[in-house]
Amino acid sequence: RITDFGLARLANEPGGEGVVAGTPAYMAPEQLAGRKVTEQSDIYSLGLVLFEVFTGKPAFHADTPAKSARLREDSTPSAPSNIVADIDPAVEQVILRCLEKEPRERPKSALAVLAALPGGDPLAAARAAGETPSPEMVAAAGESGRLDPRIAMAWLAALLLGLVVAALLADKATVLGSAGLSRKPDALESEAHKIIEELGYGTVAKDSTYGFQYDKEYLWSLRTKGDAPSPSETGERWRPSGMHFWYRQSPAYLLPAARYTCVVSAYDPPPTLPGMVGVRLKGNGDLIEFYAVPQKDDRPSQETLASVWERLFARAGLELGHFSERTDEDPVSFPPTLADRRLVWQGTSPEGENEVHVQAASYHGKPVYFGIVEQRPVPQIGIPPSDRQPIRVEAIRGLEWASMLIVLLAAALLARRSLRLGRSDRKGALRLGMFILSFHLTVWLFEASHVPHFAGELALLCAGLRQADAVFFAVYFGLMYLAFEPYIRRFWPTLLISWNRVLAGQFRDPAVGRDLLVGATVGVWFWPVLEFLTVLAPDWLGPAQPFWRMLPSTLLGVRHLVAVSLFCLTSVGVSLALLFVLGLLRILLRKWWLWAPAFVLFGMFYFILSDFASLARWLSVAALATSLLLLYTRLGLVAAIGFFFASYMITNFPITADWDAPYWGN
Repeated sequence: RITDFGLARLANEPGGEGVVAGTPAYMAPEQLAGRKVTEQSDIYSLGLVLFEVFTGKPAFHADTPAKSARLREDSTPSAPSNIVADIDPAVEQVILRCLEKEPRERPKSALAVLAALPGGDPLAAARAAGETPSPEMVAAAGESGRLDPRIAMAWLAALLLGLVVAALLADKATVLGSAGLSRKPDALESEAHKIIEELGYGTVAKDSTYGFQYDKEYLWSLRTKGDAPSPSETGERWRPSGMHFWYRQSPAYLLPAARYTCVVSAYDPPPTLPGMVGVRLKGNGDLIEFYAVPQKDDRPSQETLASVWERLFARAGLELGHFSERTDEDPVSFPPTLADRRLVWQGTSPEGENEVHVQAASYHGKPVYFGIVEQRPVPQIGIPPSDRQPIRVEAIRGLEWASMLIVLLAAALLARRSLRLGRSDRKGALRLGMFILSFHLTVWLFEASHVPHFAGELALLCAGLRQADAVFFAVYFGLMYLAFEPYIRRFWPTLLISWNRVLAGQFRDPAVGRDLLVGATVGVWFWPVLEFLTVLAPDWLGPAQPFWRMLPSTLLGVRHLVAVSLFCLTSVGVSLALLFVLGLLRILLRKWWLWAPAFVLFGMFYFILSDFASLARWLSVAALATSLLLLYTRLGLVAAIGFFFASYMITNFPITADWDAPYWGN
């Protein structure tokens, strides 16, 4: 029997509170109380009808309408299985969800009820009719996504095990594990202060900052010749380091000079302002470089320069007596500050392997520069990163921007057509664009080198918008979503079920949790763990891989850790872009045995761009691309986002199994 209550109104119609109209026996509690009526009120009424249809009895039996209203307000109905023992559990669950007292706990729409009831597939019906299902219909389709607790715990255990394995491998496969970083940033900062004060530059600075940077040449040479030498071989003081600590202070606020950056670095802004002082140290505190831009009121040093140079040699873990002063006056490199006298010493490192040049400079009898340059032999295998990286980075960047421009033009044409036909998800595109813009700005908020100066802070904000291209990517992905998402929703809507639930605000939906859990687990095993194993692969699998480099800013404290965590949300954009590629390949190639291998090949070349190829590397990216394909096809977009987010987090953070490491807390 089909009934019509005949009292429908527009859901977005103003008013509604204080007006009670309808059949009292089938009204929701909030409607009886005269409160605001929503679609969830209709869902409650539907639940009462379904209860009666499947059990033959009303959910609330009372002699009078007033008593029935009190029962709905104060109590919950008994389970339908208490009346009909063999009722389908799925039907019972739907009925009880419809009869929740709180409207927000009920299904979001009638489509959600239809999707949850057994025997119906609204997506299949829409596709059979040649229609593009709406985002709401996609969100309401599919299973609940609930996992059996034992299965969920098994996935969680696999995720935790992957984290443990990644931590164990990271100490051998990452830069941090081989960088010789043995002191915390605050201890290294204190060491830099001591050096500055000893040299007579201990005046109070208006601004100061510090950070870490990699010694790429040393790491490359270390990777190609084997393990790092032990302290017993090199002496207690002289220990090579793959990571350097830098500190700088200034009598004025430090603002980066580069247009597209909002973070002060070791040499940005350039050390040109009188009173600027900088120090570079190894991970164990040994001095690598010192510079100071002299001022007019600098007092001359009270001790002889010879004793100052001897003390700086000791700070660097070297002995001045083992070095000979060069007679020629050609320095290894010019110091970055004003000087009236320059000195260069030549010798070898304590282990006797490499030639070492020490350059110093003074101005009016006061040291203004001291630097160590170790002449390492060029590795025979491959090209050092500093030589190959600029060319590779520029080539990749040019290719990326060219492809993005082509995609942008195509997206503009498709978006116009989809908007004209009414197929585009405007609300979803707007939310996606605002999300991308907001997290880029939030990263800037935590990462930028802020100053208490209005003009300087405004310049940093403009630089932050340019640096991450926040506005561009917000528009870019919003336009891509308008253009390509309708085609995925029409031809492959199951990939977007949990994604559309996220866009609808159903963050606690079981399908969302399941997809994130499975995606993160697969991501940890098939990216960080597999990449670390690739670095440690034997020689017969190809040339030695460089150590995996994590972001140095993650060593600097909570503010930077939060910034990197937020930056890892770029996984949303990457996952969407690859989803659109997968959808395009399926539409064009049609047969799964054509589009699936094509996507794997595309993924392999996409991931291989950031590194040179060896057999081990090709095998790892093939496994990575295949696992990503399975996540897309079996679970959908949200699983891919979990895959990339977990991978980015592990590969960018200072993960370690060494409890004594100074970055263990991070």
